[in-house]
Amino acid sequence: MMNREEYLLDCLSEECSELAQVASKSIRFGLDNKVPNSEEEKTNTDDLITEYLQIIAVIEMLQENGSIPKIDYRKADKIKTRKKEKVNFFMKKYYNKKKGGE
Repeated sequence: MMNREEYLLDCLSEECSELAQVASKSIRFGLDNKVPNSEEEKTNTDDLITEYLQIIAVIEMLQENGSIPKIDYRKADKIKTRKKEKVNFFMKKYYNKKKGGE
């Protein structure tokens, strides 16, 4: 039987998979595509945001459980900035060349 931490980590894994699935659907059908069988006329963008927020909720539960530390937002900003720089670097280096850009 799983303990609380294991259960939360399993939930986090599931939510991350769901976010990846929505990202894949967004690539194939577009961000503005309506989600089939949706009662609320949701788009893939809506689903991306929902899944992202659900990941944050589970991360917060892991923090409240004492499994992981609270986020140091100064450090978080640095991590996010470095990631954005890296993504932009590789996008310019590889993607634009293949697509006839720069």
